[in-house]
Amino acid sequence: FYISSESYGGHYMPQLTKEILNKNTDGRINFRGMIVGNPYVDPLSNAITQYRSYYSHGLVSKPLYDSFTKACLVESTYSDIQCGMDVHAIYSKMGNGINPYALDYPVCLENGRDSFYDQENAMRRIHSPSSQARQLLASVGPPFLSSEDHYKPCGEQHFTSYLNRDDVRDALHVRDADNIEWLSCSSRVKYSSSDRLASQINQYQDLIDMAVEGKHDLRLAVYSGDDDSICSLAGTQEWIYDLGVEPVASKMWKAWDAGNRQTAGYITEFNMGSQTNASFHLVTVHGAGHEVPTYRPFEALDLFRRYLNGAL
Repeated sequence: FYISSESYGGHYMPQLTKEILNKNTDGRINFRGMIVGNPYVDPLSNAITQYRSYYSHGLVSKPLYDSFTKACLVESTYSDIQCGMDVHAIYSKMGNGINPYALDYPVCLENGRDSFYDQENAMRRIHSPSSQARQLLASVGPPFLSSEDHYKPCGEQHFTSYLNRDDVRDALHVRDADNIEWLSCSSRVKYSSSDRLASQINQYQDLIDMAVEGKHDLRLAVYSGDDDSICSLAGTQEWIYDLGVEPVASKMWKAWDAGNRQTAGYITEFNMGSQTNASFHLVTVHGAGHEVPTYRPFEALDLFRRYLNGAL
């Protein structure tokens, strides 16, 4: 079997993989691999590239970005007060209509349905638009989407409403006494601050080292939608090339498509050496946001099939 997750799974997927490997001393567990998407791995590079993504997408002016860089990223000119002011200014100038999980996609404009701003790093509530605007954006995606992909900005919000219906709650045996409202990002789940702020690069390094030494033959893969700012592709590239294995020269950043001749992204295969049958790939998905299957389902399915078939 294989395990997969995304986002904060960048923490617990490699940890779970190591736990399975360490406990599977007799080989009875048929564990084959791990694939993780847009993973949250290293807080520092994750934060830096988040704001870099805003700037590169034209959401922040150069003077403000230069001030942010000077106050937040340069040691000799670092200013905690100015850094905080610049971060606040970035979100203020960006406004309420940007989806940080998919920068080029529309946000849900239905009244009271703006989940992006209900979460921990929320910017602000979206103002309620006209009914005409809501109808126009009810089921449209950005113009670059292929005909195979259909994005509905309010899909997550509709799903949340569905799961909170009385008949669905009854079917799921949710106890009314618990007074639980289902949310995609629940405030009842408390993340460990020490774990959240701890880099997990060493976890990936351990898995790579174990593979190179011939201790496992797992298929390891990281995939990343390149339209995400929260856990950006740029952030992943800050650490993934520093794990002690080099890209295969002939398989470095090779374009792939899902059968429709449109570039779906790029694949890089890493050289794991001669002592193992393990593999390690970085796969990018062009035009996809934080949850790749949500934004590019056609390409995501092709990617997943390739991974399971060992054909990345």
